[in-house]
Amino acid sequence: MCYNIVMNVALLTFSMICFALTIPAVVLACIYDYKQQMIKKTIFKGLASLFVVLGCIFGFCADKIGFPTFRTLILVGTIAALLGDILLSEFAKGKAKDAFSALGLICFLATHIFYICAFLITPAAVTNYLVFMPALGLILIITLIVLKIAQCPNLITYIGIGLYTSVAFLMVGCTINSIVHGGIPYPYVAFIGALSFMVSDFILCLINFNEKVKAKRNILFPIVLALYYIGQILIVCSVVFF
Repeated sequence: MCYNIVMNVALLTFSMICFALTIPAVVLACIYDYKQQMIKKTIFKGLASLFVVLGCIFGFCADKIGFPTFRTLILVGTIAALLGDILLSEFAKGKAKDAFSALGLICFLATHIFYICAFLITPAAVTNYLVFMPALGLILIITLIVLKIAQCPNLITYIGIGLYTSVAFLMVGCTINSIVHGGIPYPYVAFIGALSFMVSDFILCLINFNEKVKAKRNILFPIVLALYYIGQILIVCSVVFF
């Protein structure tokens, strides 16, 4: 019994250390982005994502419950995000970079989908999909606003951003299921984490496609990274028993 307590405390401590290490990694990524040293920025951004994955593993190992389905989905989601950061790197050039960028976006889309599936799973109750009706209406309205502001250059980009934005907002809506039915220790933490993740995606979309917003990239990019990693860490922490 005493051994299990000590082991859990040690694992949770390692988890918190990993999450804390994301702070200097993100700060250095922002500094190198400002200096336009993109390779170094990519390295430290990748390290920040790696620390999130490690923190997730240590945190889940500390739980007596082990790896139920929804925790596994969260872990796979963090790994998909790490792969996305690696693929969206500055190392590839030309057509290879375009291919890697596309795969990176697919990985981030997969992260959203894994999180959505995780928040739809409840061990003690059947999901009541009626709780999503207000959320789906809000998703549609906000997606249309994003598309209007983003000023998409072509139809394919318009459809792509629309689908990606809808999935991002749906992830937030799905945390309502955890709040209504339970199933995870801290559902409100999951909601705040998903919301941070969503806002990060929203700002990044505007940086990439709105010229007025793009001009303020140096100010907004650190906000994007901060919200992104805060969201990731809160989502992980929402399913860990502390």
